[in-house]
Amino acid sequence: MAWTFTPVKNLWGNPAGYDNYPKGQKTIYDPCPVGYMVAPADLWLAVGFDQAYVGKFSKGRMFKYDGSHIAWYPGAGLRWEDDGGLGDVGIAGYYWSNSAFDSEGKGAVEYLFFLSSTEIFNFNQYASASGHNVRCIRE
Repeated sequence: MAWTFTPVKNLWGNPAGYDNYPKGQKTIYDPCPVGYMVAPADLWLAVGFDQAYVGKFSKGRMFKYDGSHIAWYPGAGLRWEDDGGLGDVGIAGYYWSNSAFDSEGKGAVEYLFFLSSTEIFNFNQYASASGHNVRCIRE
């Protein structure tokens, strides 16, 4: 979540994440613990996430990756950028990557999104002032 008035596209260490998806590096603003960092945008593509989820939605989704492994992602919702209220808790998952959406760095960050009622699973941009979840990976 950004707290700056002017967008800072390298806040979490991957200012060129929109271009060829470099891994980036951990910064002092990265919310993950020591030894871990916010995942780059290509994480879900690199491990071969299967867009067809496993099982029924139950406050979250299980996704297949690497052909045989399963990862659980809670449908933890988000915090709206305009009023700070919570939204979509238990019905959708919003997960930040460490990657700026484009070279302009206008406060948009790439994120993973899924919804309970459909097979929506995509990458998109969202205002960095909103509060999404993060998935930490080892550095």
